[in-house]
Amino acid sequence: MAITLRQIALEVGCSQMAVSAVLNQRQDIRISHERRMAILEACRRLDYRPNLLARSLCSGHSNVIGMISDTSASEQSTFIRQHIEEETNRLGYRLMTVLVHEAVESVGKACELFDQFQVEAVICLAHGYPKLVATEKELLERRNNLVFLEAPVAGSGPYLSVNPLPAYRDGLRHLLSRGRKRPALLMEDSGYASIQSRLAAWSRLCREFGLEEIVLKTHVFQSDEPEAELMAECQQLLAAEILPRGIDALFCHSDNDALAMLGSCQAQGVACPDRLALIGWDDLPLCQLTFPPLASVNLQPEAFGVNLVHLALRQIGREEGKALPIAIDATFTCRRSAG
Repeated sequence: MAITLRQIALEVGCSQMAVSAVLNQRQDIRISHERRMAILEACRRLDYRPNLLARSLCSGHSNVIGMISDTSASEQSTFIRQHIEEETNRLGYRLMTVLVHEAVESVGKACELFDQFQVEAVICLAHGYPKLVATEKELLERRNNLVFLEAPVAGSGPYLSVNPLPAYRDGLRHLLSRGRKRPALLMEDSGYASIQSRLAAWSRLCREFGLEEIVLKTHVFQSDEPEAELMAECQQLLAAEILPRGIDALFCHSDNDALAMLGSCQAQGVACPDRLALIGWDDLPLCQLTFPPLASVNLQPEAFGVNLVHLALRQIGREEGKALPIAIDATFTCRRSAG
């Protein structure tokens, strides 16, 4: 049997109007913070599920949040999408998701589809395609209900980004404490804003620690067998760049790159971490199952998902506060591959 507002009001000892005001995020009705928290806790404890259709009819709002995601995004984005969905449902909204594939025009069509269904706010995880900035700007610049994962290079709107500095700094401190002399950064050769942020952080930390700034580039593979090409490239980098230049630690573009480099080390008889320490990026569950277990950078996907939802609600005035850019600190997860 569905839990009603009356049952929640009786549980808390308040009026049904107060419960309704809290659940509908009414700002014109004054309710104390303690009472608000008590109502939300009672909803959680009683497993209250709002009637979304009734709420929409009463408020005049669709209570639908849209999300645009790219099918070629990293595995980490899967976890971020999961937390976006969980937080959206927890707050009593519905989530409408559209998947696109590396095409700005598809992003524009997704926004048009959201307009048809009266979607109130849109969380855009797919944008910033290199070499397509002008087209993207034309599609997005007039919209005022968008929030972005990473800084938008076109259009406008608040965004949430990762700050790589804390994780890179802690990782470097760990490596230097283990006697490493020549750490390097292995980074995908693309123009995404997130890549540029990581390169800037690496440059700053190399100056801070008095290290030579070594950056190796890996390519974006579009073939039917990108894993095989990545493995071949890592083996070539290991033989032609890493070993001859005396590089003894490597921060990789992703966990997949780190795993490919680990496999290359094993194929060429290079001991990890004794000869080459490896650190990934994403901290996927698989990192704990490799031999040796893979150190990585954790991007706090739950914090990303939750904050993106609240940023979207602030952008359309459904929550208090300004919708300002947010940077979430990445953290370093130390495992055996880092020494």
